[in-house]
Amino acid sequence: MELDSRFGKYEVSRHLRERGDYVDVYEAFLGNDRRPVELHILRHRVSDKNPDFQRFLNEFQTLSSLTHPHVVKFLDFGILEDRVFYATVATGSQTLEEIVDSGKRFGVVTTVELGRQMAVALGYLHEKKIIHRNIGPDSIFWNITQKQAILGGFALVKNFKLINLTVRGIKQPTEPRMTPEKYHRQEQDERTDLYLLGGVLYWLLTGKPAITVEYDEMKPELILCTTPPSHVNPDIPESLDGLVMKLLQEDPAKRFSDAGKLESALDEAKLSLTTMA
Repeated sequence: MELDSRFGKYEVSRHLRERGDYVDVYEAFLGNDRRPVELHILRHRVSDKNPDFQRFLNEFQTLSSLTHPHVVKFLDFGILEDRVFYATVATGSQTLEEIVDSGKRFGVVTTVELGRQMAVALGYLHEKKIIHRNIGPDSIFWNITQKQAILGGFALVKNFKLINLTVRGIKQPTEPRMTPEKYHRQEQDERTDLYLLGGVLYWLLTGKPAITVEYDEMKPELILCTTPPSHVNPDIPESLDGLVMKLLQEDPAKRFSDAGKLESALDEAKLSLTTMA
C-alpha cells in the first residue's frame, strides 16, 4: 500500500513488510527526537463488519495490555484518513527469518538462550490467559548486539479476557502455523505455543522444519519430525535432544506442562553448555 511521507504525527520512512494480505508495516519516526516506531496499518477501510478489522482490533487490544521486555511494546492506536492503525516501539532488530535468510546462523548456546527468553515471554502471556498461536521465525525478533529476543506477530492471538475474534470465517495468514492440535481439530492451549517454540528451536538448530504437510490426492497428511537434532547436525549436543523432542510431542500431555518448566529446563541446558565450553 502506498503511503505519503507523513501519516498524521508520524514521519514515514519506508515499507518494511506485509503481514498476510491485510496489514502493511512501515518504519516511521515520532516527535522532534524522531523516536523510531513501526506503524501497522490495516489495508481495508474501517468497517465493523470487516473480519480483518475485527481481528486487528483483537490484536491491538491485547498488545495494549502487555508490558514485558520480551514482548513488542504497544505505543498508539488511531484512525486516520479512514485507515485504522496501531504503532509499536521499533525493536531495532530483525526477525529470525530475516537473519537466517541473510546467511547468518545461530549457535547452540544462542539458540538455547533465545528459547529461554521466549519461554519467559510465554509464561507471562499464559498467566494473563493469552495464547499466542503464531510463534514462528517471522514473529520472533532477535537483537544480535544485545542478545535479546522480542515476540511479535499477535495476529492469531487468543485472549480469553476479550471476545475471541479469531474465529472461523476470518482470513488466516498465508501460511498459518500448523500443529498436531490444529491438524486434528483439537482445542489449542498453552502447550500449543510450546510446540510452536519447539519447532523454531528445531529449525534454528538443524535448518529443517519440525512439521510438514503433504498432499496425496488433495488429502493433507501430517508429517511430524521424529529425528533428534543431533542426528541432523552432529555439532548439537545429544543432551538437547530430549528437551527439543519433548516440545515436539504429538500428544500435548507429553510436552512440558507449562512455560515455567520449559524455562527451567533451558536454564539447565544453558548452564551445561557453558560448563562444557
